[in-house]
Amino acid sequence: MPNHISAQEREQYKENLDLWRNGMRIIMPELYVLPAQAAVAHTNFMQRITEKKWGFILVTGENRAGKSAYIKFLEGLANDKGYAIAHIEVNPEEIRQYTPTGYFNLQVFRNLRLGSGNVLSYELENSERFRKKLHDILQTKLRDLEFWSSAMAAVLLAATRDDELDVQNLARSWLRGEQKTIKELQQMQVFDRGRKSILAVPTDKLLYFMRELCWHLDHSGFLVTVDEIEKIADRTLSPARGRECLSVLRDLVNFLVSDDAMPNKRGIMDGIFIIFAISTFFLGYSGIVEAEGLDFRAQADRYGKPKVTIGEVPRLHTMLKHNASKVITDIQNMEELTQIAQCVRRCYARAYGKEVGLSPNDLAQEAFDKTGVLKAGENIQAMIGILDGAQ
Repeated sequence: MPNHISAQEREQYKENLDLWRNGMRIIMPELYVLPAQAAVAHTNFMQRITEKKWGFILVTGENRAGKSAYIKFLEGLANDKGYAIAHIEVNPEEIRQYTPTGYFNLQVFRNLRLGSGNVLSYELENSERFRKKLHDILQTKLRDLEFWSSAMAAVLLAATRDDELDVQNLARSWLRGEQKTIKELQQMQVFDRGRKSILAVPTDKLLYFMRELCWHLDHSGFLVTVDEIEKIADRTLSPARGRECLSVLRDLVNFLVSDDAMPNKRGIMDGIFIIFAISTFFLGYSGIVEAEGLDFRAQADRYGKPKVTIGEVPRLHTMLKHNASKVITDIQNMEELTQIAQCVRRCYARAYGKEVGLSPNDLAQEAFDKTGVLKAGENIQAMIGILDGAQ
């Protein structure tokens, strides 16, 4: 019989099985199997995170190869080391609503997780204790924070003032992306007329500001992940909007490697890590990666022809094509699939409190026979179906 575990742990394993069944990311890092070809880039990136430096990594793989699962795994490791996390899943509809720059600004602020599960924007709205703590930090460190964005510093100071609810409500609205009048900006002590909402803050200044704020909140820094970047090339967005999105992404990487990040300004980037996840198809169609025996242009019949390519933003194309920090999440052989099968068996056994009859080798082989592909997502769902049928 499986080792004794608590009822709470058993529920966690059951929840992970349900996530797997529905093709979603699991929430238990111990169940994740790092693909062999990702090991070196992953280790190097984690070393920089441990040393509290700065860094960028490109995560790639075929559809359903496990890019999002790897990102979840990496975010958990970074969180354990004291980093705040801003996770962004590209949403073309919201990009149309807010513009690309505004969208990414809003997502960075709105999705910033402090520690295990505490979201900055939620705590700001709902926790009086957190607002007081943040207000004290803002008052004490105001000059440091104003250096990066005087508008963000002033608005957050106003948003944490429980003694002036009218001003506080204005500030919360500004942080939701709602434009304010000149008079309303002055009420919040924002004197730059161009900063009518968080959507208008320069993205690099916002990132520096958030890094500084995270430090003062006793975090090691913060990590921004942008997943499913290929969605910016679908039919929801016009080619012009798609190129604008790619330009914002270029700037996100560029400010890590620009002159401001060079040794003569040492430390300016410390504590900021950025991760992009892009499908192999979109990278291949854009001429960034090549794969033997694959015609990415021909694959467009299956995936749909992208309305914009990364090659249309040359600086981003060059940076991604020659970037050495690349995690490839595709599994390569049956040995790796067997390691995944071992994790699925363990999860299944602990969820239901009974041994699984099939060996990892047999489970992996049977799943592969059903799917005909070496893809983590499809094979894991097949494995769970096989185990369900064997009960």
